[in-house]
Amino acid sequence: MKLDGKEITTIIQAELIDLIQQNSLEPVLVVIMVGDNPASLQYIRAKKTFGEDLGVQVEVVQLDESVTTQEVVEIIQKLQDLNTGIMIQLPLPNALDKDLILSSIKPFKDVDVLNSKTQELIFSKALGFEKIGAPVALAVEKLLREADIDITNTNKKFLVVGQGEVVGKPISRLLQSFNVDYNSITIETPEEEKSQLFKEADVIISGVGVSGLVQPEMIQKGVVLIDAGTSVVGASALGDIDPDCYPKASFYSPVPGGVGPVAVAMLFSNLMQLELVHKKS
Repeated sequence: MKLDGKEITTIIQAELIDLIQQNSLEPVLVVIMVGDNPASLQYIRAKKTFGEDLGVQVEVVQLDESVTTQEVVEIIQKLQDLNTGIMIQLPLPNALDKDLILSSIKPFKDVDVLNSKTQELIFSKALGFEKIGAPVALAVEKLLREADIDITNTNKKFLVVGQGEVVGKPISRLLQSFNVDYNSITIETPEEEKSQLFKEADVIISGVGVSGLVQPEMIQKGVVLIDAGTSVVGASALGDIDPDCYPKASFYSPVPGGVGPVAVAMLFSNLMQLELVHKKS
């Protein structure tokens, strides 16, 4: 069965519109992008469209790749004092200090939850952070619930493919927070071990960004496939999981139209929650 992210997003969107109207919210999201990565541009367009549908202002600051780490930090410090939420569109050029840039975003402005301080506040359930989380992880949790999997009480074998900042690590933290037993695959995992982990997995969540990484012969029948990896080939967005895998799955989320739209919706959910905290403070 297909897990339709667009249908789920429509429901979240209606809930957010109600939240905005009932609380007279006027949040502003600033997205900072360095360079012109095609996939990043696609993600930003999706954010602007979703924001427009909500009536939320989304400002995009696009910087040249020649920008320095210090210049990016100074821009963040200036903009985050003026707006509700701020985020850095990853990936950043290798010449920049990603950790320093992300750590310069204040937790109460960090809608993408990429600052380690924000992650600590969420893990400790600090006041104001109870309903906030990494957008992709929250999106995956929603899709799993659509697949009748409650991660708060499950004995299924989970496999997280990749340990990137945006997908793999946040999903791993989510599973850890619910004491879910899971395995992970990275570039350093031996091939024989990879093969065994794929075959044994009841739920595979992939976020590497390599098209066709997961093939039908690698998985068992009835597996749940959550594809959170996107690569742009020509004019097409492709996922990590080859579509030929879908007939073997009990549930699957496609690319495009699966995790991506729901993650965008959850980013705006974070924005609303931060605006509520700001209004109460």
